[in-house]
Amino acid sequence: MYYKLNEKIQQIKITPRHVFLYALQDDRLISVARVNKAAYEIINLCDGMHTEDEIVNKLSNKYCKKDTIKLFVHNYLSQSIANMLIEKSNCPSKSVSFVKVIGNFQTWSPELLTIELTNNCVLRCKHCYMSAGEGELSFINDKLVKSIIEESEKLSIPMIQLTGGEPLLHPHIFEIMNLINEKNIAIQLFTSGYIDSNDVIDKIVQLNNKKMIVQVSLDGFESFHNEFRGKCDAFAKTINFIKKLTSNGVSIVVAMCITMQSDKYIINFSKYVKELGVKVLRLGVISDQGRAKENALKSESSQFLRVVKLQNSLSELLGDKYFKVELSEDTTRLKSRENCGLCQSLIKINQKGRISPCLMSEFVLSDYASYNIETTMRRFGGLFSDIIPPCEEVCGNCKNLNTCNHCIVQGIIHGKKCKWWKINEKIFEKIEYEKNK
Repeated sequence: MYYKLNEKIQQIKITPRHVFLYALQDDRLISVARVNKAAYEIINLCDGMHTEDEIVNKLSNKYCKKDTIKLFVHNYLSQSIANMLIEKSNCPSKSVSFVKVIGNFQTWSPELLTIELTNNCVLRCKHCYMSAGEGELSFINDKLVKSIIEESEKLSIPMIQLTGGEPLLHPHIFEIMNLINEKNIAIQLFTSGYIDSNDVIDKIVQLNNKKMIVQVSLDGFESFHNEFRGKCDAFAKTINFIKKLTSNGVSIVVAMCITMQSDKYIINFSKYVKELGVKVLRLGVISDQGRAKENALKSESSQFLRVVKLQNSLSELLGDKYFKVELSEDTTRLKSRENCGLCQSLIKINQKGRISPCLMSEFVLSDYASYNIETTMRRFGGLFSDIIPPCEEVCGNCKNLNTCNHCIVQGIIHGKKCKWWKINEKIFEKIEYEKNK
């Protein structure tokens, strides 16, 4: 019998600690397995040209432990076949050319790069984590963003998020999006949808392909949304924007922040969004940063659990192959003692070229002019891996735990020499960060 990878596996990502296998589902890559280096050596030999004995012999020649390796290989192949990661056939067939291998065992390569194109915005959303539209307003430099995109291609970063502020206010937004398209990198455009320019909408339609998703912020029906966003015409303009894009085949995700809306309100709103032709409704909670902190808006753990429950019921009630209800937050992190992806699968660069570990972070690791993405990941990836996220086990009944729970960034923001901070203090000393001002 000859062993080969399942053809659904489209990408293998190598990192310093693990190897991730990705499969194509609904036009996007999803993680289907995480393996260690030993398992990857077996997978690497499942190229359609090797039998089990040949795999064992190759590894035993390398490690000189044939009996141990034979048992390990047999068990792993059996397990992988059961999990549909590997297939077997009676004849050899070189069939792994479809797999794209990225990354290495020395440096993390991000799965998602966020570029904040500007801190400018015409809205004044009550929950904006960066208080967009206030203070010194700026746009990312054209030369800088070109360098970032070119490095992203080199690192095989599969997706770039374009955000702000309002990214559509950047004077060269479509040149930027065209360049990302040319590099065959997927785009997530985060926008308020507060746009009434037919020219802008036409250009988005022209750029439309399977590698672009437009996420539009919409927090409820007209009166609620307008009050929340600080503009009396915010809802009308956003709905018009959504309708024009969906009617032209653009994939729209609506992002809704859960605050004090009733469950019935959210259910009715979800039905309304589905009728607009939206592909995904993404529910999320509020981080108490920026204007959210000023307005005393934040989401407690109980509220997050409510969102999880709502998502499950909405998915059952409304979900079908054309419409899905998702969560912005990863529910598994509430049980995890591991890094959620900071400086490993996630990285952010703001309009000034400062590099941070995730979209919601308020601190800077480095400046792109001094340390690019690869160098920054190499410097800090391992350090963030060693941080245990804030959790009840470590933090006890700390009053900030509802905010910090399993979020390293929030822990750093709110820690202020707390118990969790002191446990990780030696690591923090090695992370040279400063407040983003």
